[in-house]
Amino acid sequence: MGRYRSIKSGVILWRRSFKLLSWLTPIVYVGVAADAALDGFRKRETDGLQVAVMALVLGAAVYSLVRSRVHLTSTGILVVNCVFWREIPYSLLKKAEAGRGRGLAVYVKGALEQDAEVYSIGFAGSLIDQHFRTAERAAKVINKAKKKARRTQDVNPVVGRGIVRDMVVEISMAIAFVLAITSLFVGR
Repeated sequence: MGRYRSIKSGVILWRRSFKLLSWLTPIVYVGVAADAALDGFRKRETDGLQVAVMALVLGAAVYSLVRSRVHLTSTGILVVNCVFWREIPYSLLKKAEAGRGRGLAVYVKGALEQDAEVYSIGFAGSLIDQHFRTAERAAKVINKAKKKARRTQDVNPVVGRGIVRDMVVEISMAIAFVLAITSLFVGR
């Protein structure tokens, strides 16, 4: 599949609302989960623990969604979606474009069918995007970066891909797993 990595480099193209939600989401869902888990332990009932598990799993899913973004690096772009990332060197980048209700699409030259079009979930089309046009602005920035980078030669023009590593998601899922197992023994 590729590499499992944490992505923190380059200029980040990210919706402002997603940036704000990426801070609020863990606070809200962990707060709800903590309250439900404490209630479950106090009353010795599994319902509170099960609610905590669901809150943590749902919170991890929402957090993964709002962490979707695009990184512009010196050698190419990195499209980070909920679970998977794609790294596209500028030499293989045909163009980036966005349309109303379509979201951001990045087209790759000479790639396998599965890598020929890469979509960014972080810039997927929405009703709000029709007004603010964030996907169209992101496409313009990507195309501008591609034109600037034409002067440099890529050492390894290959589309890279792998799994996104995010500590908040992993910790949430680990705690949810522990609470799910614990709920089997509480109240017996």
